[in-house]
Amino acid sequence: MTPFVRSRAGTALRLMVAAAALVMMWTGCSSTDHGPSTASPAPRAATAARTPASPQLTAVARDTVAAGTAAYLSIGDSIQYGCCHDRLRSSGELFRRYLEQRLNRDVEWITTAGNDTADEFVHGSGGATPQLARAVSAIQGLRAAGRPIVSITLSIGGNDYVEVGQKCAAPPCNDIFLQILERMKPQLDTIYSAIVGAKPPETPLFVVLYYNASDCGQPGVETSPTELGQRVWNATIDEAARRHGAIIVDAYTPFKGRACDLIETDDPNYEGYQVLADAYERAYQALPVEFVTPFQR
Repeated sequence: MTPFVRSRAGTALRLMVAAAALVMMWTGCSSTDHGPSTASPAPRAATAARTPASPQLTAVARDTVAAGTAAYLSIGDSIQYGCCHDRLRSSGELFRRYLEQRLNRDVEWITTAGNDTADEFVHGSGGATPQLARAVSAIQGLRAAGRPIVSITLSIGGNDYVEVGQKCAAPPCNDIFLQILERMKPQLDTIYSAIVGAKPPETPLFVVLYYNASDCGQPGVETSPTELGQRVWNATIDEAARRHGAIIVDAYTPFKGRACDLIETDDPNYEGYQVLADAYERAYQALPVEFVTPFQR
């Protein structure tokens, strides 16, 4: 991991927050398209409003796949359902194939992901059932059906950073940045605690640290507001995830300096999803055996 991820000292975090006084908008992980599909949706407008996640839970609750078939569950924001083209080339599908090969068994990819902020994940939006409740219910349904959950991947918090930019009419936006950051912190604890409490202890929970979608390796990027702000966001996610025993997936490092090659507007392109899937695989390969051997055949 990079040094800023390892450092969780309060003084260092406050310094990074101060350095991010001119935080600008990072338009990552937001769209009106949602849910797993093999269709190729039209490209999204950068300013598109978020919509609730797809009702994947309904299919899970009906147990449409034979009991005993292993499941890989992805939850959180748009990179977890494979926005925005052919989902069979997204990181979720690529990781599913890897899990099948590694564990020598059929694995079904299931997702409850949408376009949530952490606040929307916990509380819902537009009267829809919050994704947290649906994700926990999905885990409970899979366990009740006797279906092993071989992995859970989670990315949440990226759209909270997007919200900073959406609410920032003219920099500097220190108050908005800190307000949303402080709102997100207890919500991350709520999310991780609920998922860890619902999942089997042998199921690994992977939490993604975000890339800087503005980092194309251009001069000055290291001290840019979006870069400094991204580091603060990732440090906050990292600290909360580790506190709840989650395994970190570092998407920041392999995307660094490569946003123009790996990202379309805000979400990964096909090459970017391969890079993210590779990060999942590296994290899985580093797991202690107790997260792997119970599922192998």
